[in-house]
Amino acid sequence: RYEIQDIGSQFIASSCRASKNDRVLDFCCGNGGKTLALAANGAFVTAHDVDQRRMKHLEANAKRAKVSHLITTVSDANELKKNG
Repeated sequence: RYEIQDIGSQFIASSCRASKNDRVLDFCCGNGGKTLALAANGAFVTAHDVDQRRMKHLEANAKRAKVSHLITTVSDANELKKNG
């Protein structure tokens, strides 16, 4: 199975310059194209999205890609409370 990602999306992931052991928060991750690109470089990614269906899709893609350093949460980023 293949998913097409436009060059702009690829550019975002590469311009972050996330590398091994970096920690990345990905809000509104959707199906996770950029999420998986960041994780493929060795970054530890915590991915958030409000859509449970998209998150399940991301988790399936991560499993297929053998990405294990990924945490997924279903939440609305607008609802997160600020600390202190």
